[in-house]
Amino acid sequence: MKIPSSLSVLALNAVLILVAADSNSGDVEYDENSYGIAYTDPNVKYDHYYKSSEDVLADLSRFKKLYVKYGGCAWSQSSNGGDNCGQYSGDEDTWWIGTKECRESNVAYSLYGVLQDQHLLWGQSGCIKSTFINSFFTLDGLYSFVAASNGKISSDYTSSYCTQYYSGDDDGNGNSNSGDRRLSGSGDEDDVEYTTLGCSSTGNFTQDIFLSAYCNGAAYNETLDPLDEFNLSLEDMGCQLIYSSKVNYASQLLYYSQVCSIMGEYKNFCPDPHGIIMTYEYSLAIAQVYPNYEVNQDENYGYFQNDWSDHSDIVVVKKVLGSCFFFIGTMFIIGALTLRYRRKRPREFDYNENAVVA
Repeated sequence: MKIPSSLSVLALNAVLILVAADSNSGDVEYDENSYGIAYTDPNVKYDHYYKSSEDVLADLSRFKKLYVKYGGCAWSQSSNGGDNCGQYSGDEDTWWIGTKECRESNVAYSLYGVLQDQHLLWGQSGCIKSTFINSFFTLDGLYSFVAASNGKISSDYTSSYCTQYYSGDDDGNGNSNSGDRRLSGSGDEDDVEYTTLGCSSTGNFTQDIFLSAYCNGAAYNETLDPLDEFNLSLEDMGCQLIYSSKVNYASQLLYYSQVCSIMGEYKNFCPDPHGIIMTYEYSLAIAQVYPNYEVNQDENYGYFQNDWSDHSDIVVVKKVLGSCFFFIGTMFIIGALTLRYRRKRPREFDYNENAVVA
């Protein structure tokens, strides 16, 4: 029986994919798309790419230093993500029964790393495009991130427990005026309120009131405190060192973190300060369609591992060059003034004691 040429081509392509996968098994990572076709992760070509916090922890020895930069508040999965947090359906036939994940106000942050063989310019920040690794959410609220700040951030607001709220504010008749807005179906008594840390629509931490003992998002009532000073301290933290030969806050922070995505329901919380995550996810999407796809770091578009287009890099270069020109210019002016002074200085006449005046 004669095999159609189209089938022959498909079979040949399948063989080539399997051969390529086997030959590169020691250097790249493999994933599986929804069709069950194995494909390589093209992003492993980038020196700083890590797809999970666990992988970074396993390779800490590759880095001289690790830095983090605060990205905002993320209402995302907590370390108790397996619980349904009281958000369940009473109907056993409802498909989403017991599947609602626990959420809390976590920290979204970007991770940067300086490799052992990488050298930065004098005065250059560690949080730049060429050191970017990936962005993450914490799983334990503020605890591990505040600890990694090495005292720069107050630990007064790190508790993410849902506790009963007592306002102490009444109308003079013993009736509380707080929480006038009520949400039906919360499953709790209408006159009982609970509080915990929440996230505002602008990505700031807030102290919120809920009408549920689980403090789930469906039972949100109102914001009690915008925590302006606390949010300002987080933004002012800047580029924070968390790992070096002398300090190690990275182990705890990365253990309680998971990588975030700019796609899906968490896309508004995940920071992508340099547009690199967009490139990562674009490459993964292409690889699922074309399993042999490889990124080209020499192309004139997309992501560059050592790109000088980052604003902070340009600022550093300008400062360094400006300092050099200022030093050279100052030395030139001093030299020119010294030379001019020597040329205009009056000559000293030799004094002859034996001279005879006529």
